[in-house]
Amino acid sequence: MEWTKTSDLLPQEYVIVETKIKGKEVALIAAEQEKEKATIVAEQKKIQAEGEAEAMRIKAEANAKVVASLTGELIEKQKVEKWNGSVPTVQGNATPIIDMRK
Repeated sequence: MEWTKTSDLLPQEYVIVETKIKGKEVALIAAEQEKEKATIVAEQKKIQAEGEAEAMRIKAEANAKVVASLTGELIEKQKVEKWNGSVPTVQGNATPIIDMRK
């Protein structure tokens, strides 16, 4: 297409050229907005992933502290504290399991 001055265009040609230019501008704006939206979504996902990773790290650290604090004596103490005083009615460590009520 040859470049001409706008004064050389007929009114309908001028409208067509201006419509094409505006269409390209709208498409460019839409593409820029889509790019910006994709950038924002990617940043949000990155922030969320970093937050989840930090939460997992904190939870793992807390679990490690709990595990480090557990001793055999503490576990036995907790068993005694939870025991309701009744004698087990079933006994066995594999098969056969014996029902002590009989």
